Amino acid sequence: MNSSKTELTTVARASTSTPSRHVRAQEEAWRNTKKLGSLLGDAEDVSRRKQFARAALNRMWTLWLRTSQTSERTRVRLYNSYVLPILLYNCGTWALTKGDVLGLESFHRRQLRQVLGIRHPRRISNAALYKRCNARPLRYRITKARWVLFGQVLRGSDRNPAFMQMARYFDSSTEGGWRGRPRTTLPTVLDQDLRNTKRGRRLRTKTDLLTLRTQAQNTTEWKKLVEEIIAWMPCEDDLTYADTTLCRRLASLHLASQ
Repeated sequence: MNSSKTELTTVARASTSTPSRHVRAQEEAWRNTKKLGSLLGDAEDVSRRKQFARAALNRMWTLWLRTSQTSERTRVRLYNSYVLPILLYNCGTWALTKGDVLGLESFHRRQLRQVLGIRHPRRISNAALYKRCNARPLRYRITKARWVLFGQVLRGSDRNPAFMQMARYFDSSTEGGWRGRPRTTLPTVLDQDLRNTKRGRRLRTKTDLLTLRTQAQNTTEWKKLVEEIIAWMPCEDDLTYADTTLCRRLASLHLASQ
């Protein structure tokens, strides 16, 4: 090991809980530390991914994505091949809040509208946009990537550092509970995915983790579990598909009538 090329990062929570991402980034400097192309802080990494995806789309637009040069189908395929992987790089490790997911999906839809050449005053609803691009909200891809990666960790050796840290997370502790606003972590997001299936399965204890580890050894059964989790996610009735402009206008009329 070359000590001059080795970096030691200490991960610790701030002494106080704050809802401000910028203040938290200052108190927890490790969030902006880059490892294997990703930042350790999920929200910070998503923000960085957006910048990279925006730059990639601008470069692609100059060369290939102009509406006068290529067909709409080709533009969408180029976007899905060269820009979307940059946006979703390492997304299987993200533990995002609902607001983070909605913000990421909104960014994705803006890029799709740019690819299709839809600008003001032209409009298109979110449902029509997804159908026209043969796409779905990003939460489906992120959830699938999260569970595929989780399955690989569970199928690996029990000496795998990723599994060891996951098992340690569920170990009983003599320390008191952390005061302040609860943090969104990857185990809590995985537990929420299981809870959405309404089958009584959870990921809250080490026993639950070992049960999932046993199931993950059978790749066919694990694929069925992933498909079931995806199937229980919100469908086209979700607000993601709604016409957000119309929703805002209706909300304004409702407030004005009160």
